[in-house]
Amino acid sequence: MPKRKVIDNKALLKMINDGANQSDIMEKFGFKNTTQLKVAYANALMDTGEATKIKGQGRTKKEKPVDTKVSVNGRGSLIIPKILIEDMDIKAGETFEVKKVPSGIALKKIEAEEKAETKAEVKTEDKTKIKTK
Repeated sequence: MPKRKVIDNKALLKMINDGANQSDIMEKFGFKNTTQLKVAYANALMDTGEATKIKGQGRTKKEKPVDTKVSVNGRGSLIIPKILIEDMDIKAGETFEVKKVPSGIALKKIEAEEKAETKAEVKTEDKTKIKTK
């Protein structure tokens, strides 16, 4: 989408109120068609308070229902889409245990305490090694 032109609203309104010709106004402000001129004129009227602003945010995207179906890709990975992650309030860096259950698979969140329990420190003479279960 191209950048919006910055128009001097007061100058535009002054030219229109002074009865300037449409082609002169379009040439001075660099409008390519009358629609651009009319939109700029309406915006100038709203900005100065001469016309009431229209309430609303313009076009808004309708919220789509979250699709909970995922599939395994060609590399054998199961990808969970970002929108699904956000919908489930999962944060970056959280760890999960994956288990096979009769109905399919289940993810169980591993808390920080459980992560620490899975690591056992084994001290040697001058190094500390971390071993996982």
